[in-house]
Amino acid sequence: MLLISDLIKNSERYDIFIKSWKLDNFYFLYKNKKLKNKKICVSLDLDNYDNFADFFVVLRDMFRCKNDISDITFFVNLKDNLFSRSEFENLKKFNKILKTQNTKLYFKEYEVLWEVEEVEKTYQYLNNIIEEISSKNLSSLEKFLYAYKKIAENVYSDDKTLKSPIMTHSLFSLQNNGHIVCRNYSTMLNEIINGLNDENLHCFSCGVNIFDNKDKRLGAHSINIVAIKDDKYSINGMYVSDCTWDSSKETDVPITLNYCLIPINDLKFYKNYSFTPSTNNSFQYFLEDDNSMCIYSYQNNVTLDVLKFQHVLDIDAKREEYKNYLLGKEPNLKKYLQTIPFSQDIVEYRFVKNLCNKIKHNSTVVPYPALLSAFTTSLIAQNVPNAREYAESVLNTSKIRSYHCFIYGAKNCVFNTAKKEFDRKNAIRQEMLELKRKHIEVQNKKIKNKLQQQKEENHTL
Repeated sequence: MLLISDLIKNSERYDIFIKSWKLDNFYFLYKNKKLKNKKICVSLDLDNYDNFADFFVVLRDMFRCKNDISDITFFVNLKDNLFSRSEFENLKKFNKILKTQNTKLYFKEYEVLWEVEEVEKTYQYLNNIIEEISSKNLSSLEKFLYAYKKIAENVYSDDKTLKSPIMTHSLFSLQNNGHIVCRNYSTMLNEIINGLNDENLHCFSCGVNIFDNKDKRLGAHSINIVAIKDDKYSINGMYVSDCTWDSSKETDVPITLNYCLIPINDLKFYKNYSFTPSTNNSFQYFLEDDNSMCIYSYQNNVTLDVLKFQHVLDIDAKREEYKNYLLGKEPNLKKYLQTIPFSQDIVEYRFVKNLCNKIKHNSTVVPYPALLSAFTTSLIAQNVPNAREYAESVLNTSKIRSYHCFIYGAKNCVFNTAKKEFDRKNAIRQEMLELKRKHIEVQNKKIKNKLQQQKEENHTL
């Protein structure tokens, strides 16, 4: 692991970005007198990393310009999520070929460069968890809680003394230097859940802003949006989960479930900006409604097909129904559609927003008994001793903490159960105080009567 600024500074390298890989690009590099005897960093930016033939095109063009490429260092820019397993295997093969030419391939994440062997550790870590969960006979909710515990039990660690703060935020930081922050938690959970290929379970990472109860922005954060359909526990909805805030430093209770599976309709303290649709049909919606958020990614992670399967909706019929509704409500819309560029996207945006709002309201709290049972089952699958007692211990600790954590109103079943228990305890406490007050009142009355009686006896004497 090193910083690209160090690579350029120490080796006097130039950062050259070439996507087309046309031969002219390399002729330019080696005909330019200013670049003579300078080492070069080249960004590998292929259109298709799944096609290994594209890698040979790069080498072919290189070798046609010069026989020795040892003075060229390659790096590939990390996407928002990790490369697919097949893409990563191709990158590993390409790196082996480069090593035979006395050079190598790096993974570039912001200004940090990671070697392939360092990146491999993260892929292996995630793949081991995916294989572990896949080997168990678990329902969708149980699989999610299994993965949630695996990721959340990593203790939060952010070393601000490092040369570059982004090192701790890197997806590869946990396995290489022991650091993990919100971005790592949410991305790894996302990779594991989607790596399970469960059609009833979908997950993706989301960057949000956090606000307090006075609407003051506290900072940026990463969370997960989870779509779960589980007939075993009668669960069907979209939820927010936050591994970061459920992680713990305590060994006896390594995680809590305070921020696990919050109904998306009850999201108060996370916010994001609303995006209008772009014209390339590859846009994301971050929808705000009454200070709460719902997300729908078009042709991305949570697609209309997912919503259709999960909520048993005929999407095409709903879309046509909504369009007819708009035409009925707005007689001039047909003319509007013919004159305004990309207005079909606007209609689609309004349709999706309407659909998401319905899904938000249909996503109800996971019942406490279901969460306890599913969590216990996932612990048994992990060979945790005394799984039931362990699950109850985690949830009891979560209930105690959640009563103080949810100051902005977002509630899952842990909070609801805790509130009922605290309300019951408070009612018992008030009842005991009332009995104590009555008891003191009776005792005082007895003492008063006794004193009065003694006074009367003394007066008689």
